[in-house]
Amino acid sequence: MANGDARGVLNALELAVETTQPDEDGVVRITLAVAEESIQRRAVLYDKEGDVHYDTISAFIKSLRGSDPDAAMYWMARMVYAGEDPRFIFRRMIVFAGEDVGLADPNAIRVVMACAQAYDYVGLPEGRFHLAEAALYLATAPKSNSAFAFFDALGAVEKEREADVPSHLRDANRDAEGFGHGEGYLYPHAYRDHWVAQQYLPDALQGRVFYQPGEIGYEQAIRSEVGRRREAQLAAMLEGAEGFGASEVLTFTGGKAANERDRWLARAVSGAGERLGELRDRVVDAARLQRHSLVLDLNAGSGLLTWEAGCLPSSAQPFCRAHWPTFASCWGCAGRTICVSMPSSAATRCSRQRA
Repeated sequence: MANGDARGVLNALELAVETTQPDEDGVVRITLAVAEESIQRRAVLYDKEGDVHYDTISAFIKSLRGSDPDAAMYWMARMVYAGEDPRFIFRRMIVFAGEDVGLADPNAIRVVMACAQAYDYVGLPEGRFHLAEAALYLATAPKSNSAFAFFDALGAVEKEREADVPSHLRDANRDAEGFGHGEGYLYPHAYRDHWVAQQYLPDALQGRVFYQPGEIGYEQAIRSEVGRRREAQLAAMLEGAEGFGASEVLTFTGGKAANERDRWLARAVSGAGERLGELRDRVVDAARLQRHSLVLDLNAGSGLLTWEAGCLPSSAQPFCRAHWPTFASCWGCAGRTICVSMPSSAATRCSRQRA
């Protein structure tokens, strides 16, 4: 019965002594029935600060992450049977909903929180239904750990602690006249789809990617749009559009930094990213590219068209002709675009993966 584990027998004996009431003489008598019950339960009873406690919750979380609802039910049942506090299990599932399900299913956190609230309302034993509902939802939900983007950004902050806020993003309610703070900011709601290509990261971090949307669930629906907007941001930045790299206006005259004509021109060019995106769509649609097509971009520039061609079915092969300084613009070609670097004309395969 002990499977060669003497420590297990001693733990079972200790359990029997602690859970058996003494008789009239104050003697604790371990009968066969008490011994059998203690031996059967010893495997699931554990010190909440000991190894078995952490091993069991680890097995439970890994079962959720592995999308195995049966294993998740088993490990959770062991914890509940052993007397684990259900609130501890709920806390771990709340963390899991953000860490391992994330934006693949934004509804997961709502379900777990609702189940935790329901448990607090009804308690045990009926609250076990809500434990099971939360765990089953998480086990069967699509998974994504893209929220780790925050920790990548945190690492960048630790290395780049003195990065200044771009001038056009600064508070225009203070120092607007003297330093031009807020000048050049493009109000997204004034543009179609409530979006416009504009610099939001510090100068030193332009082009840095932290968030990588997954390919399933809700993130599958937004993945393409996130990539296309990054593409438009990059194109507008390389084209020098308004809203990128705005410098601080060091004047103390109290006058405005630009007259009405300059403001009109700024507004006219501020939609560069949107217009470039529309141009890309028209060109690609007009080309009617097929799976067997070969694409040659003779003037890759910012890589706007090359990136889109790189997103075509895997059998299509895009080529681009670009000067070496703009070679980095092929970052979205999924390793299938061949870039001819000028003036050396050496063909180099871009090895970076699609964003």
